[in-house]
Amino acid sequence: AGNGCKVVLVDINDQRLQQVVAEIRAAGGICRGGCADVTDEAQVIQFFRETVDEWGRLDLLVNSAGRDSLSPPVTEVTLDEWNKTIGPNLTAVFLCCREAFRIMEKQETGGRIMNMGSSSAKLASGPGHSPYRASKHGMMGFSKNILLEGRDKKIGVTVINPSHVKTPM
Repeated sequence: AGNGCKVVLVDINDQRLQQVVAEIRAAGGICRGGCADVTDEAQVIQFFRETVDEWGRLDLLVNSAGRDSLSPPVTEVTLDEWNKTIGPNLTAVFLCCREAFRIMEKQETGGRIMNMGSSSAKLASGPGHSPYRASKHGMMGFSKNILLEGRDKKIGVTVINPSHVKTPM
């Protein structure tokens, strides 16, 4: 927003979302927010549709939703725990990238996708956390594949793999 971009934010937490939207606007940025669950296909489709209806295009997608899994050893991981981690870390990335691709491939200028990965996509740092690590490895493979799919459509895909990041999570 500080560089003149129009920013659209989505978050499952409406209070946090509205706070960030207000901060961006107070700093002079153009921003809109929408509360949605990015693991829900219908909500993702609607969010992207509303964005294009309002602003006509999509130039950059940043997938940064996620969930860490402080899970026990794999023998004790429940399917529910697995799905709670895979959903925001991998399924949401797929849904958002798919909708972004559908928009960007129609644009002469294409677009750019940035997925927030993790150093866990490159290595395992100890026992436990298997759902988290699986989701980040999967996201890396998915991102590499769609990079190839987007090349001729001028759609670039980048993965950023930070180590520890200070967040509320």
